[in-house]
Amino acid sequence: MSKTIVKNNKFNLIDIFLRTIPDQHLFTICEEVTNFDKKLKEIVELMVGIMNECGEKVLSANQVGFDKRIILVKDIADGIIVLVNPEISFLPCDYVKIKETCASIPNYSCVVKRPLKVRISCRDLTGKRSVFDAENELAYRIIHGVEHLDGVLITAYDDNFGK
Repeated sequence: MSKTIVKNNKFNLIDIFLRTIPDQHLFTICEEVTNFDKKLKEIVELMVGIMNECGEKVLSANQVGFDKRIILVKDIADGIIVLVNPEISFLPCDYVKIKETCASIPNYSCVVKRPLKVRISCRDLTGKRSVFDAENELAYRIIHGVEHLDGVLITAYDDNFGK
């Protein structure tokens, strides 16, 4: 996968592209978003472009160099859900083992144990708070994205990674 660099971006602080290991942004614990302004919307627009180009189902802001708590998740109908400052509550449910991949770790997959259902509390681009339950594939995607925001990659579930 090639790096996508957005030239002449409005921020001029960083090159915006899909980061891959060992880029340190991937291991950063992201900061809460406090300003729900035009800049936030512009960041999300740039993320949507990168997400669509790389064909991923979930993209976290730190995967493109923004260390803020923002994830984009494709829902089952391939619409994009924007979650700002997402928090997960684990509900009583069964867990399943699934094979996960990550755009930031090319040519790698591992088996991860995920809950079938979670509750998400987040904000939208205007700062409005919402709470909803996510199940199955949508839940797995959101958990994967939130783990990125906490600096955790799927390699943390693989005792043999890097050996």
